[in-house]
Amino acid sequence: TATISHVDVYDRFPYVETRHFQVVSDPRWNRLVCGEMGRSLGAFDGRGSVVGALKGPRGMAVDERDRLYVADTGNDRIVVMQATTEFDRIELVPLYTIPNLSGPYDVAYSDGGTPFQAEDDLLYVADTGRNRVGAYALSSSGARLLGFVGELGSGDGYFAGPTALTVGRADGVNTPDVFVADAHNGRLVHLRLQHGGLRWVGDAPTGAGVVTSLDTDQWGNLYAAAPQQ
Repeated sequence: TATISHVDVYDRFPYVETRHFQVVSDPRWNRLVCGEMGRSLGAFDGRGSVVGALKGPRGMAVDERDRLYVADTGNDRIVVMQATTEFDRIELVPLYTIPNLSGPYDVAYSDGGTPFQAEDDLLYVADTGRNRVGAYALSSSGARLLGFVGELGSGDGYFAGPTALTVGRADGVNTPDVFVADAHNGRLVHLRLQHGGLRWVGDAPTGAGVVTSLDTDQWGNLYAAAPQQ
């Protein structure tokens, strides 16, 4: 799921209004379900759009420009869409895709440590089918690959089914740290973006089965969801 929130200020009553829109991936029905919380819902399946039909969409992330990044797992790509909102309605408009992946399961957005400065924004991808994690530099028109780390294995520099990832946070901004759930190795992996590439920092056992979602809070604490336990 991804959330898009806005605060609108008016020169008349109600003066200030807050709206929260939620987008939920529905891989069984090959669609994204979206709408304002507490109101009606719509759906986007990609049919008839410039990117074509979605297939098993899973992990998502949203940036400061309301761009939605979707791991279109069954189509081996990332789909990038512009979310536009008006009153209680949300519309998803496809912009471009990031191809040449294999069953990507999750994505994570980073502000590069400078909020509201788009020129250093980053996207991290769990390329699950090839047991690796990739980093991309984002621009208004596309994404440029910085590099991958990982291949099938169990030691340092190896993954066995990366299923989820998130970006570190501290002092209100993102850090160069990336945390990855390495499913079949039963561990969490700590990576860091250094000198334009991803570097292995360390790992720790989860002791909680398969982790399907990761997140960090503003103090840098890491949270892992292990639904099987």
